[in-house]
Amino acid sequence: EAQPDPGDYADWVEPLINHPFFTDFEPIAVEYRMCDLRRNIGGSLDALGFYKGKTLLVDLKTQSKVQSQIYSTDRQMGGYISMLCDHHPNIWLDECRTVWAKPGKTTIGKAQNPALCCCAFQDAWDMFRRFRPDF
Repeated sequence: EAQPDPGDYADWVEPLINHPFFTDFEPIAVEYRMCDLRRNIGGSLDALGFYKGKTLLVDLKTQSKVQSQIYSTDRQMGGYISMLCDHHPNIWLDECRTVWAKPGKTTIGKAQNPALCCCAFQDAWDMFRRFRPDF
């Protein structure tokens, strides 16, 4: 089966699709759009799927330099979890993972606790509302 040509993005794509993580990852949804009508926000989660007996929420971050630093994605993951719970309350997440795609290197982040991600999102939302009460 012929694979699409990644062109200028081969340095990111090839290490990503060849990473052993994706051998065991079975996607349920990719680029899944959701919204939160109460908060007037929306977004697309990158991937939801099964990995070694666990249900995972996966966020893909691309970075332009191999030496770029990783950072916390807990708030963003929490936002996706909140919307996922609104639309699919029967889905139980075991963990979240951030996948870092850099030129020539893909790194799978450590397991992130979904409950802590939800707390981080709620804290960020509360802070936003404090400074934007009319939103």
